[in-house]
Amino acid sequence: MNKVIFQLSDVDSSSISYLGYNGIMDGTGEMNVWFRNGLIYKYYDVEFNVFLTIVRSESIGSAFNKLVVKNTKYLYEKVWFGLLVLDVMNNLM
Repeated sequence: MNKVIFQLSDVDSSSISYLGYNGIMDGTGEMNVWFRNGLIYKYYDVEFNVFLTIVRSESIGSAFNKLVVKNTKYLYEKVWFGLLVLDVMNNLM
C-alpha cells in the first residue's frame, strides 16, 4: 500500500486555486479543492488516477466538473478553512 499526499497550490485555473490529495496511490483518498471564490470542499473516495487526470488536464476546472462534480458517486462536504489547514498540516507530520 503506497500512501500518497499530493498538494498543489496556485493551479492554472480560473475557478480553482488549490488542489490536494491524501490517499492511496492504487486506491482512493480525499481530494481537497479550494475555489477562487473562497469556498473549500473535501471530496471522499476519489481515485488517485482521477486526481492525476484533473491535474494534468489542459482545463483543470472542466476536468474537475466532468470527472467529479457530475459524477454523483463522490460524497463531499464544505470545509471550514481552519480545519482543512490543520488536516493538511497533520498529514505532513
